[in-house]
Amino acid sequence: MEQPAKIPTTFTFQNHTIRTVQKKNGSIWFVNSDICQVLGIANSREALDYLYPEEKNVVEGQEINDPGELLLSTVGAVSLETVKQYIVDRKGK
Repeated sequence: MEQPAKIPTTFTFQNHTIRTVQKKNGSIWFVNSDICQVLGIANSREALDYLYPEEKNVVEGQEINDPGELLLSTVGAVSLETVKQYIVDRKGK
């Protein structure tokens, strides 16, 4: 588990609170459950199965008030939109 460089920053998108953390290298990572909520993905853990390892990470929970919360890189967050469409398509067949 890698530690973020800073305490999370939050912003609101479509009436949802999104938490982000900035890693020591300056990259911004999004809290997986927040992004899944915005996209309407009910099972945020299942959605991670479709992402590449470099698109996800785990951070110590005390840093974001959620033990073992999973983080998504910017690319991972964008990839979840494709994951959502794949899951919807798969369930429709």
